[in-house]
Amino acid sequence: MTRNQRMLVLLATLAGLGGPAWAQTAFTYQGQIRDNGVAVTGQIDVQYRVYNAAVGGTQVSGVQQVTNLSVTDGLFATDVDFGADLFDGSDLWLQVSVRNPAGVGGYVALTPRQKITAAPYANTTRGLTVNSADDVDLVGRFFVDGGTDFVGVGRSSRVSSAEAFGVQSSATSGYGGMYLRTDGASGWPFYGYAADTNLMWTYFDGTNDKWHVNNGGNRLTVRGDTGAVGIGEESPLYRLHVESSQQRTIYGMTTFNGGSALYGEADGTGSYGVRGDADGTDGVGVRGTALNGTGVVGTHEGSQAYPGVYGESNSSAFGANAILGELHAANAGQTSAAVKGVNEATDNDGAGVRGQHLGGGNGVEGTSLIGTGVYGYSVTGTGVRATSVSGDIMQGHNSGGMVFQVLNDGTTVVPVLQITGGSDLCEKFDVSGSDVRAGLVVSIDPASPGDLRVSSERYDRTVAGIISGANGINPGMLMGQDGSIATGRHPVALTGRVWTWCDADSGAITPGDLLTTSATPGHAMRVGDHAAAQGAVIGKAMTSLADGERGLVLVLVNLQ
Repeated sequence: MTRNQRMLVLLATLAGLGGPAWAQTAFTYQGQIRDNGVAVTGQIDVQYRVYNAAVGGTQVSGVQQVTNLSVTDGLFATDVDFGADLFDGSDLWLQVSVRNPAGVGGYVALTPRQKITAAPYANTTRGLTVNSADDVDLVGRFFVDGGTDFVGVGRSSRVSSAEAFGVQSSATSGYGGMYLRTDGASGWPFYGYAADTNLMWTYFDGTNDKWHVNNGGNRLTVRGDTGAVGIGEESPLYRLHVESSQQRTIYGMTTFNGGSALYGEADGTGSYGVRGDADGTDGVGVRGTALNGTGVVGTHEGSQAYPGVYGESNSSAFGANAILGELHAANAGQTSAAVKGVNEATDNDGAGVRGQHLGGGNGVEGTSLIGTGVYGYSVTGTGVRATSVSGDIMQGHNSGGMVFQVLNDGTTVVPVLQITGGSDLCEKFDVSGSDVRAGLVVSIDPASPGDLRVSSERYDRTVAGIISGANGINPGMLMGQDGSIATGRHPVALTGRVWTWCDADSGAITPGDLLTTSATPGHAMRVGDHAAAQGAVIGKAMTSLADGERGLVLVLVNLQ
């Protein structure tokens, strides 16, 4: 016989722990252990199991283990807790296994098993536990705390210290929580709350199939027949029906980047995502205000010809507006706008802002006291476009009358035309040659009617002008007729100031000198033979070029 096989349990008792039965399910196991008749002193390991029979049977619990348990003169005591669900009133036996000394060898099951008697069931009657503090525990399902007046169904702990009644359901689908029913349609199967003179309650009225939340009056109503919700309205006609005498009936706010405080979506034909009607005097159907964004955004993503924002006014009163944009900022930024239209289409159709008037009025009218009445801006397209079927394409007026007019055929009528982008008068020509660039002198090309070539002989009487654009001076006025012989790729100055390539091999050039063609391709030179220069003069030099040098000279073009 081994040492462990000689162990005996001479004394064993079970005792319930103190405290409320609903809060604690542990009990105390006390025993005396001897080895070959000698009381053990030291450390041992103990395991506890519960069976449904004194011998054999089925283990109905987990294993409770206590290690390094101190034993003095054979006596020891431990707390054992198998939970509340184990003790349902049936007979149970405790199996004790011991390992001595602790951590050495295997466990030896002691016999016989100890029957669990009255100690853990001392406060239990058919699954209902009651202690001296008037606490009630119905097998872990129903709890009454006599000390705090808390009642719990399915749970024994409060959500907050002031909770009086709580329900927790194990349902994961379907109905769960709490069910209330009244025997009559006029019964209100919910609850109410009263404090001082304030009164609030919620109830279901079976006579009209409506659920109400009452707080100084029926503030919220849900209709059972349609599911319509009314706020401030007891007979809601719409899915959400809100009525209020306050300044703002519905207020939405979002702090999410790119979020929508109020979002409406319409999938039906002829329906509205958001629609606002104002029946009162000076009312506004829809108003949007933004501290740092856009007040109202209208978006149309369909393929039909519908607007993102649609404004309609049936008033004949002076000053009536279908859409009115107002910018009240005292120091608005340069790109600020009361009304702004953006078209992001990649084709050439559509408009950012379109105005149409079927009568004799204006399609788009812009008014500004000290700024710009109408302003158009485009990155790669047209900033402002005006189209007229039979009338003037555009007119400009001041206080004295019309001062600018674009006729329907494109003829422009102005009292004075001032050009600030360039300083010469050009025509468009095609120029032959391998090195065609701004500043070169060109002559008539006899081999190609209407075209020019780079000049390459002295005193050439076919000289036609100078290719404009050299040294940063641009053409001032450019003429030509597209689709005809009177057009081309290069602007050739016929009069005005242009920079010209010159060759001073025949003598230095000084301001006032007459210039003609030279043998250097595209270069001018000082006229030395005035008889030969008849009909070959390009113009007069306005800057100098030293003898023997080649470079740019500013020339006042004046063909002679």
